[in-house]
Amino acid sequence: MLSRNEYDNRPIQQQQSSLPLFPFEQQGYENKKDSNENYYSSIGKYSLSYVKRNKSFKSILKKFQNATINSHFDKVQYYVEKYGLLNETEHSLCGGRTCLMLSISRENYKLIEYFCQQEHINLDVKDNNGDTALHIACSLGNMKIIKTLINRGCDPFVKNNCGSTPLFNIVYHGFDKVCKSTLSLYQEKFGFVKTLQFVNSQDNEGKTALMYGAMGGKKSYNCVIVLLSWNADTEILDNHGWNSFTYASYHGNFDICQKLLARRKKKDDSSASEELVFNINNNHYLNNENSINDEVDDINLNRSTIV
Repeated sequence: MLSRNEYDNRPIQQQQSSLPLFPFEQQGYENKKDSNENYYSSIGKYSLSYVKRNKSFKSILKKFQNATINSHFDKVQYYVEKYGLLNETEHSLCGGRTCLMLSISRENYKLIEYFCQQEHINLDVKDNNGDTALHIACSLGNMKIIKTLINRGCDPFVKNNCGSTPLFNIVYHGFDKVCKSTLSLYQEKFGFVKTLQFVNSQDNEGKTALMYGAMGGKKSYNCVIVLLSWNADTEILDNHGWNSFTYASYHGNFDICQKLLARRKKKDDSSASEELVFNINNNHYLNNENSINDEVDDINLNRSTIV
């Protein structure tokens, strides 16, 4: 049997015509080359899987995932070296996540380093939600993992099924220090212009990271400050015609409103003031409605007592 390096250095056609067989494949194989061709395909610069996508494949992948989840390093090495399943996913198993994603969600640094050091690892594989390994790391706010993935060459501009980049996850969870460090790392790797485009990226609803920060209130306040320091555009409109200021005022996040107002390009725009006054009144009404009803109930109760 060819070694992995010898196998990978051969032309694709030769690779596909002489793929190694494993015990579960050997029985009844009988030169069924044509029927097996669709099971083997190259993924750009990444390695071929040595396993057909059938019941045996699913069983092997499940064992590989269980070894990753339970931190059985020796077993993980065995499955990687024997079956080459680094980039394989199955929508019905673990949300369609790769074993790298599973190790990241558990912050298992030993396995993360091992997977990232593999020559043929694809760091930008998506799960059922369209999330990549970097999306998961950003949701955890783990700068060590984020830095590892970016330094290993992952694409931070990949969007998930909702159109969100990994930065959205950082801002949504209010990881302000991670937000600042990540954007600095992006600038170092990709330059200021590309980083600014990333800051102003919009999801499927037209929302930016700044809009989600504006909605988040105190939790995301410092992230908003970081985004504004990177010249995040405060006047981008989403699919509903709302901007970050509209969302901040609607959700009653008036500290954020003040920061956004200071950055408005048209500072003499009276519509901004009118919008803020309307939302302040609306917010006070919503917040005070229950207390007003309680006061009315108390008055009625006192009247009935007097009578």
